Amino acid sequence: MPHPAHPPALAAFWQCIESVRGRCAVAAAWRRWLGEDFETCRSAFFKRRATPAASFPCPHDCGCQHAVLPLPDGRLIAVCCCDEPRCEDLLLQPADLTLWELDVARLARALCGAFGLDSRFVEIGVANTWQIGSWSTDAVSAILTVQPEPSEFRAAVAELAARLRGPFLLFAPTAAHLDAVTQQLLAGVGAAFFPLESNLRLPETGRLYPIRNPGELFSRFTPQPAAESDQQETARKAFALVRQLDSEQRLKAPSLMTVFRLYCVEAKGIGEIARRFDTSKTTILRRLELIQTRTGVAPATLRTLSPHLAKMEDEFADPRARHIHRRSLIYDGEDAESET
Repeated sequence: MPHPAHPPALAAFWQCIESVRGRCAVAAAWRRWLGEDFETCRSAFFKRRATPAASFPCPHDCGCQHAVLPLPDGRLIAVCCCDEPRCEDLLLQPADLTLWELDVARLARALCGAFGLDSRFVEIGVANTWQIGSWSTDAVSAILTVQPEPSEFRAAVAELAARLRGPFLLFAPTAAHLDAVTQQLLAGVGAAFFPLESNLRLPETGRLYPIRNPGELFSRFTPQPAAESDQQETARKAFALVRQLDSEQRLKAPSLMTVFRLYCVEAKGIGEIARRFDTSKTTILRRLELIQTRTGVAPATLRTLSPHLAKMEDEFADPRARHIHRRSLIYDGEDAESET
């Protein structure tokens, strides 16, 4: 298995899960890529396999796998299998043969939380490829593929394009396998490719954070109102209605306005919001249902108006906004004038 001589902290995570065939190896192999950061990644994204490894990777980069044999004292010895053995035997403990596999379902949930996708993990019958969720009210499919070779990546993209026959979001750990042919295949169905290594931060906490606002990143896949003025008007009314609803409802944290701001303006995921306030996803979903009931607009659609909603929030935070009559934010200008 190839690996970098000096893996750069957690940035190597995306490279190694794409390079390790089967996304499964003993801890020693993962540590060659990730160093001390393997412990962080293991707790966040890996799971233990029930069966141990039958061989152990050579620590000298000769490419061989050492055969593992038991010793009378319960320890294990890993013996070089080269035609002309030249590597020393390795003494191991049973724990050294534990296999750690990328937990794709956990990674998928983390990606949905970071990108604000509606989570839906599905095996779709394409090798090393899964639907992890969808984006916007149009339910544009979000697909993750993890391929060790360019030819396998190209084959997966070709099969996805033939099956879906329409726009989708394609995620992969890196852009190493993207070439002119795969770009043409994606463009032909209106799909777009997003390498995770350049669109996410993976700090020492093991949590994933988007580098760009998801609403901006996926803007071409977001249904837009017919005109800019319509967007502003929808955002204006929705913001005022949610503020009014928030003042009428006495709820435990998080408040309706807080959920509205985090989900619709900042494009945070439902799971992330729930974790921040140590509550359940059901609680957050109920807040969003109240918002939809009052505004008549789906929260996913309100996300597409995040720039206008952020402007409304900034304007209301301005001390001068205190002099604006609340009802003038809810009704059209003509109605507001009739109120004065």
